[in-house]
Amino acid sequence: MSSLPQTQSAWIVERRGPPSKALALRSDWKVPSELKEGTVLVRVQAAALNPVGYKMMKMMPNFAAGRPLPAEHDLAGEIVDGNGTQFVAGDQVFGYISVELARVIRQGALAQYVRMPADHLVIRPPHVSPEQAAGITLVAETAYEGLIDIGKLEAGQTVLINGGSSAVGAYAIQIAKAKGATVYATASGKNEAFVRKMGADEFIDYTKAPLHDYLASNPPTPKFHIILDAVALLDPALYTRSPAYLAPNGIFLSTGPLPKNSSPSELWKVATNVFETFLRPTWLGGTKRKYKLFMMKHNKARLDDIQKMVADGRIVPPVDSVYDFDDVLKAYERMMSARATGKIVVKVDLSSDAEKEMDDTTPPPPPEEQIPLPAPPQTHTGSPTDFLKGVVGKRVIVRLTSGVDYRGVLSCLDGYMNIALEQTEEHVNGTVTNRYGDAFIRGNNVLYISAAEPL
Repeated sequence: MSSLPQTQSAWIVERRGPPSKALALRSDWKVPSELKEGTVLVRVQAAALNPVGYKMMKMMPNFAAGRPLPAEHDLAGEIVDGNGTQFVAGDQVFGYISVELARVIRQGALAQYVRMPADHLVIRPPHVSPEQAAGITLVAETAYEGLIDIGKLEAGQTVLINGGSSAVGAYAIQIAKAKGATVYATASGKNEAFVRKMGADEFIDYTKAPLHDYLASNPPTPKFHIILDAVALLDPALYTRSPAYLAPNGIFLSTGPLPKNSSPSELWKVATNVFETFLRPTWLGGTKRKYKLFMMKHNKARLDDIQKMVADGRIVPPVDSVYDFDDVLKAYERMMSARATGKIVVKVDLSSDAEKEMDDTTPPPPPEEQIPLPAPPQTHTGSPTDFLKGVVGKRVIVRLTSGVDYRGVLSCLDGYMNIALEQTEEHVNGTVTNRYGDAFIRGNNVLYISAAEPL
């Protein structure tokens, strides 16, 4: 530890906004010097970008995000100090720092050194490069949690992966095949070869017809046991039409819905999705199939199983492109273009050996075509959708399950019903107890929202 530098280079999220405005490359960021029990120090060799990274930059207020702090979550590297854990100096590892953990320990993957819990890391198999390993953990654990932990996937069952060319989709295909399932996967036609390379048994080009219409006319035999929506669809039709192709005891799993921005039209789509998937009862036409919206929570045993599948070749990490550390903003541009198939990786330690270097002369693949979403209706009254759309930009009262009220201007509402308020006041038993500029409230703490001014 004595030979370590005191400062390091790191890409720091300093403010809310897109990566070009939120990030700053700092050379004076302090190298972690104190390790608590169960934590290790890692020299980062490579880091991978995730959509949650730039979306949190754009949406979450500074105080809620714990800024400033290094960006990103997925990494591969070398143990510098094992601190009495199962790791020793020199071990080659990969793992990730969750969004919630990053705020607490103020660490991120786009830095030369990271202090993190040892149970968030596993040994990198020697045949897998740091650039390949860097992008495994978050998306592989997400796919695994959905298919195995929640969906209880068994050998011989049939699954549909919507978004097979996405990062989560690519790992979901491989994990499902490793567990003995028959896999159908969707993507645009230009990505068929990639999806089949991941192991899909059947391919569906969603650009040729609405996916729910195609599946209703061509249901599999037997019907799907699991449908995993890896692209966070806002249009609920794939779920609402699912009785035609999802088994009665099957489950529809979603990693969304996630709006592209906080515009009224996007929020209307989110509200419609929430109403159709969670609020509409079956006796009013609700869908008679189980629906589960989930956010990945790290599990060490799960990561250990993923590591074994990587080690024995059942999972091959797909890499879209690799960027130098100074070119992080270009890497984010690639991420936000929706063109990537596989992970976008940043080389942090330039001495790490990549199996393949990105060829700058090769043009990127054309943009991924998106599933068309229905336009919002011109008029609607009296529905949850109408209310949620109408209160954006207005003063609202948010009642928490604890009985505390937050009153302020609703600036953002995402697919998990997380709420961002401006000009916020905290009220306890009708008395103002605190005033804030911005406030971020997690959806699982909210009892109800009511309007504080005429709509």
